Amino acid sequence: MPNYLTHLCLAEDTPTGRVGNLLGDFIKLRQAAHLPMALQRGLILHQAMDGFTDRHPIVLRSKARISSLRRRYAGILIDIFYDHFLASHWQQYHPTPLLAFTHQIYDELAAFEPVLPDRLRSIRPIMSAENWLLNYQHLDGIESTLQRFAIHRLKQPSTLGTGVIELTEHYVGLGEDFQQFFPALQAFTQAWHQAQPINLP
Repeated sequence: MPNYLTHLCLAEDTPTGRVGNLLGDFIKLRQAAHLPMALQRGLILHQAMDGFTDRHPIVLRSKARISSLRRRYAGILIDIFYDHFLASHWQQYHPTPLLAFTHQIYDELAAFEPVLPDRLRSIRPIMSAENWLLNYQHLDGIESTLQRFAIHRLKQPSTLGTGVIELTEHYVGLGEDFQQFFPALQAFTQAWHQAQPINLP
Protein backbone atom coordinates (compact mmCIF):
# COMPACT_ATOMS: atom_id res chain seq x y z
CA MET A 1 0.00 0.00 0.00
CA PRO A 2 1.26 3.52 -0.76
CA ASN A 3 1.87 4.82 2.76
CA TYR A 4 5.32 6.05 1.80
CA LEU A 5 5.74 8.53 4.64
CA THR A 6 4.90 6.05 7.39
CA HIS A 7 7.46 3.56 6.12
CA LEU A 8 10.13 6.22 5.76
CA CYS A 9 9.43 7.66 9.21
CA LEU A 10 9.73 4.32 10.99
CA ALA A 11 12.50 2.78 8.88
CA GLU A 12 15.91 2.07 10.31
CA ASP A 13 17.73 5.39 10.58
CA THR A 14 20.16 4.81 7.71
CA PRO A 15 19.94 5.56 3.98
CA THR A 16 19.65 1.85 3.17
CA GLY A 17 17.04 1.42 5.88
CA ARG A 18 14.85 4.16 4.49
CA VAL A 19 15.30 3.34 0.80
CA GLY A 20 14.90 -0.39 1.44
CA ASN A 21 11.70 0.16 3.39
CA LEU A 22 10.26 2.33 0.63
CA LEU A 23 11.09 -0.33 -1.96
CA GLY A 24 8.41 -2.51 -0.38
CA ASP A 25 5.76 -0.44 -2.15
CA PHE A 26 7.34 -1.22 -5.52
CA ILE A 27 8.73 -4.77 -5.43
CA LYS A 28 8.30 -8.00 -3.48
CA LEU A 29 11.08 -9.49 -1.43
CA ARG A 30 11.36 -12.40 -3.85
CA GLN A 31 12.24 -9.87 -6.57
CA ALA A 32 15.03 -8.34 -4.50
CA ALA A 33 17.61 -11.12 -4.38
CA HIS A 34 20.00 -9.03 -6.49
CA LEU A 35 19.94 -6.12 -4.02
CA PRO A 36 22.39 -5.59 -1.14
CA MET A 37 21.29 -7.28 2.06
CA ALA A 38 20.92 -3.91 3.80
CA LEU A 39 18.21 -2.93 1.29
CA GLN A 40 16.56 -6.34 1.59
CA ARG A 41 16.43 -5.83 5.33
CA GLY A 42 14.41 -2.66 4.78
CA LEU A 43 12.05 -4.62 2.57
CA ILE A 44 11.60 -7.25 5.27
CA LEU A 45 10.66 -4.57 7.80
CA HIS A 46 8.22 -3.07 5.29
CA GLN A 47 6.42 -6.40 4.99
CA ALA A 48 6.36 -6.84 8.76
CA MET A 49 4.87 -3.36 9.21
CA ASP A 50 2.23 -4.07 6.59
CA GLY A 51 1.26 -7.32 8.28
CA PHE A 52 0.98 -5.65 11.69
CA THR A 53 -1.06 -2.79 10.24
CA ASP A 54 -3.46 -4.92 8.22
CA ARG A 55 -4.42 -7.02 11.25
CA HIS A 56 -4.70 -4.23 13.81
CA PRO A 57 -8.22 -3.64 15.18
CA ILE A 58 -7.91 0.16 15.03
CA VAL A 59 -7.01 -0.01 11.35
CA LEU A 60 -9.94 -2.35 10.77
CA ARG A 61 -12.14 0.22 12.50
CA SER A 62 -10.83 2.92 10.17
CA LYS A 63 -11.54 0.77 7.12
CA ALA A 64 -15.09 0.23 8.34
CA ARG A 65 -15.64 4.00 8.22
CA ILE A 66 -15.22 3.98 4.43
CA SER A 67 -18.50 4.05 2.53
CA SER A 68 -19.68 1.07 0.49
CA LEU A 69 -18.96 3.09 -2.66
CA ARG A 70 -15.22 2.85 -1.98
CA ARG A 71 -14.99 0.00 0.55
CA ARG A 72 -13.01 -2.16 -1.88
CA TYR A 73 -10.26 0.51 -1.75
CA ALA A 74 -10.38 0.94 2.02
CA GLY A 75 -6.86 -0.38 2.51
CA ILE A 76 -5.37 2.10 0.05
CA LEU A 77 -7.43 4.96 1.42
CA ILE A 78 -6.55 4.36 5.06
CA ASP A 79 -2.84 4.04 4.28
CA ILE A 80 -2.87 7.39 2.51
CA PHE A 81 -5.14 9.06 5.09
CA TYR A 82 -2.83 7.94 7.90
CA ASP A 83 0.10 9.47 5.99
CA HIS A 84 -1.88 12.72 5.95
CA PHE A 85 -2.28 12.68 9.72
CA LEU A 86 1.39 11.76 10.15
CA ALA A 87 2.46 14.69 7.97
CA SER A 88 0.06 17.01 9.79
CA HIS A 89 1.48 16.04 13.21
CA TRP A 90 5.00 15.21 12.08
CA GLN A 91 6.75 17.06 14.91
CA GLN A 92 5.19 14.63 17.41
CA TYR A 93 6.79 11.62 15.78
CA HIS A 94 10.14 12.59 14.22
CA PRO A 95 12.96 14.92 15.30
CA THR A 96 13.78 16.17 11.79
CA PRO A 97 11.44 18.84 10.38
CA LEU A 98 9.29 17.42 7.60
CA LEU A 99 10.62 19.71 4.86
CA ALA A 100 14.23 18.77 5.65
CA PHE A 101 13.31 15.11 5.96
CA THR A 102 11.64 15.02 2.55
CA HIS A 103 14.65 16.58 0.85
CA GLN A 104 16.88 14.04 2.60
CA ILE A 105 14.73 11.23 1.21
CA TYR A 106 14.91 12.56 -2.35
CA ASP A 107 18.70 12.84 -2.09
CA GLU A 108 18.95 9.27 -0.82
CA LEU A 109 16.72 7.96 -3.59
CA ALA A 110 18.88 9.75 -6.16
CA ALA A 111 21.99 8.14 -4.68
CA PHE A 112 20.43 4.68 -5.04
CA GLU A 113 18.91 5.32 -8.47
CA PRO A 114 20.89 2.56 -10.27
CA VAL A 115 19.19 -0.13 -8.17
CA LEU A 116 15.70 1.38 -7.92
CA PRO A 117 12.81 -0.50 -9.58
CA ASP A 118 11.77 1.00 -12.90
CA ARG A 119 8.55 2.53 -11.61
CA LEU A 120 10.21 4.21 -8.64
CA ARG A 121 13.06 5.42 -10.86
CA SER A 122 10.59 6.95 -13.28
CA ILE A 123 8.56 8.83 -10.66
CA ARG A 124 11.48 9.91 -8.45
CA PRO A 125 12.18 13.21 -10.27
CA ILE A 126 8.48 14.16 -10.25
CA MET A 127 8.11 13.12 -6.61
CA SER A 128 11.02 15.37 -5.73
CA ALA A 129 10.05 18.33 -7.92
CA GLU A 130 6.47 18.39 -6.61
CA ASN A 131 7.44 17.21 -3.10
CA TRP A 132 4.70 14.63 -2.82
CA LEU A 133 5.74 13.67 0.71
CA LEU A 134 5.46 17.20 2.06
CA ASN A 135 2.12 17.72 0.34
CA TYR A 136 0.56 14.84 2.25
CA GLN A 137 -0.16 17.39 4.99
CA HIS A 138 -2.69 19.17 2.73
CA LEU A 139 -6.04 17.83 1.60
CA ASP A 140 -5.34 18.81 -1.99
CA GLY A 141 -2.11 16.81 -1.77
CA ILE A 142 -4.10 13.76 -0.69
CA GLU A 143 -6.57 14.34 -3.51
CA SER A 144 -3.72 14.49 -6.04
CA THR A 145 -2.18 11.32 -4.60
CA LEU A 146 -5.45 9.40 -4.93
CA GLN A 147 -6.00 10.64 -8.46
CA ARG A 148 -2.47 9.58 -9.49
CA PHE A 149 -2.98 6.18 -7.94
CA ALA A 150 -6.34 5.68 -9.64
CA ILE A 151 -4.95 6.64 -13.05
CA HIS A 152 -1.59 4.89 -12.98
CA ARG A 153 -2.09 1.88 -10.70
CA LEU A 154 -5.64 0.69 -11.39
CA LYS A 155 -6.57 -0.91 -14.68
CA GLN A 156 -10.25 0.01 -14.60
CA PRO A 157 -12.09 3.29 -13.91
CA SER A 158 -12.79 3.59 -10.20
CA THR A 159 -14.12 5.79 -7.41
CA LEU A 160 -10.70 5.94 -5.76
CA GLY A 161 -9.76 9.26 -7.36
CA THR A 162 -12.53 11.05 -5.46
CA GLY A 163 -11.73 9.25 -2.22
CA VAL A 164 -10.68 12.41 -0.38
CA ILE A 165 -14.43 12.78 0.29
CA GLU A 166 -14.09 9.88 2.73
CA LEU A 167 -11.36 11.74 4.59
CA THR A 168 -13.31 14.97 4.89
CA GLU A 169 -16.49 13.20 6.00
CA HIS A 170 -14.75 11.14 8.70
CA TYR A 171 -11.87 13.47 9.51
CA VAL A 172 -12.24 13.54 13.29
CA GLY A 173 -12.79 9.81 13.69
CA LEU A 174 -9.96 8.87 11.33
CA GLY A 175 -7.65 11.31 13.08
CA GLU A 176 -8.46 9.74 16.43
CA ASP A 177 -7.85 6.29 14.97
CA PHE A 178 -4.45 7.38 13.70
CA GLN A 179 -3.43 8.94 17.02
CA GLN A 180 -4.31 5.68 18.78
CA PHE A 181 -2.70 3.38 16.21
CA PHE A 182 0.58 5.07 15.36
CA PRO A 183 2.21 4.64 18.81
CA ALA A 184 1.46 0.91 18.54
CA LEU A 185 3.17 0.80 15.14
CA GLN A 186 6.12 2.74 16.56
CA ALA A 187 6.45 0.22 19.37
CA PHE A 188 6.26 -2.65 16.91
CA THR A 189 9.03 -1.26 14.71
CA GLN A 190 11.22 -0.41 17.69
CA ALA A 191 10.92 -3.99 18.93
CA TRP A 192 11.74 -5.24 15.43
CA HIS A 193 14.87 -3.10 15.26
CA GLN A 194 16.01 -4.34 18.67
CA ALA A 195 15.47 -7.98 17.70
CA GLN A 196 17.45 -7.76 14.43
CA PRO A 197 21.16 -7.30 13.72
CA ILE A 198 22.25 -3.72 13.14
CA ASN A 199 21.94 -2.52 9.56
CA LEU A 200 24.75 -0.83 7.69
CA PRO A 201 24.40 2.55 5.89
